[in-house]
Amino acid sequence: MILLGINEDHNATAAIIRNGAVLACASEERFTRTKNDTGYPKKAIDSVLEVAGISCEEIDFVLSGT
Repeated sequence: MILLGINEDHNATAAIIRNGAVLACASEERFTRTKNDTGYPKKAIDSVLEVAGISCEEIDFVLSGT
């Protein structure tokens, strides 16, 4: 099972988890250079999908922390 976790609150972040193991995690501020960036973490999502080698079609569930 592959999960995409998203936090849009303080320090917007995305993570990819496969069978309970974290494959990739990134905060949006790493890409926007805005400290404590909030909102939808599009660039972080793109990054974790690329790092994990996973396409959108492979994601089973999307979880939001907000």
